[in-house]
Amino acid sequence: MIKGFPNSLIDLIRCNRDGGELAIERLAADEDYIIQGSLKCRKCGADFKIQDGILDMLGEEIKGDKLSLYEMQMRDKIASDAVYNAAETFSELDKMEVPSTLQRLGNTAKKTILELGCGTGRFTRKLTGNCDAILAVDFSKESLVINARLMPANQTVGLVRADVSKLRLKPDSFDLALSTLYSNLPSAEIRLASTKAVYDALKPMGRYVLSAHHYEIRERLKGIKPAGEYDNGIFYQSFTKQSLRQELEDCFSKINFSTICIWLPYISRFEAARLFISKMSERIPLLNKLGALLLATAIKN
Repeated sequence: MIKGFPNSLIDLIRCNRDGGELAIERLAADEDYIIQGSLKCRKCGADFKIQDGILDMLGEEIKGDKLSLYEMQMRDKIASDAVYNAAETFSELDKMEVPSTLQRLGNTAKKTILELGCGTGRFTRKLTGNCDAILAVDFSKESLVINARLMPANQTVGLVRADVSKLRLKPDSFDLALSTLYSNLPSAEIRLASTKAVYDALKPMGRYVLSAHHYEIRERLKGIKPAGEYDNGIFYQSFTKQSLRQELEDCFSKINFSTICIWLPYISRFEAARLFISKMSERIPLLNKLGALLLATAIKN
């Protein structure tokens, strides 16, 4: 369980209205962590609450975007309905996704990390312990509550409820950034705003690892559209390497791509070998174009 929002991370966050610095306004905290309190923008005076150690930068701002509002409500429901405990359990897709994604992120020792779409913490908890600090962002309050509860104590992790398309952070402050929500952002305009927020926040030569649904050849041959909805109604957008590059190049000029979560007909049905097959296929030409997820690794010049 987190002890609160770390005082040391307040300087990394800016007011999402005018980019002003934030200052502690009211608090009930110990020396290093804020449990209950609020932060105030030094420019416009906007007030942002901290409740149970989670900083809320969102309020009601997202209510104008129907797709985003629906997803937020659904993510809250999924998190509140599920049973979570300290014994981490991963789905088969998670087992293929998480190790390969973290490998692309590289060495996290002594790094300050920005995580977008942290959810209930499947990546957040993997990143703690080795890095210096993590700022983990999501718009689902219930997911952040679960993340806070399952987080190991005494970690420098700041949990923030925010709209990633309106996120404002201290420029040139993060060594690494990770996003697993890109495919669920409902428009190119919103995705660009999120990418720009990451670019501005990264230090020069900072690394950004982004995962997105891969619009791979089998889906195209079947005539499946690149945009659609999951069974629960949440929006998703799939990308080819070319279409994802086109969006990211508005901010990043140096981008590498790979695919992960590779499912091969027939042989991937064997559960005992599924993870091994996916990992090995990442290195094999042609097979490595069949991954369900596309990973972009971008460097800030």
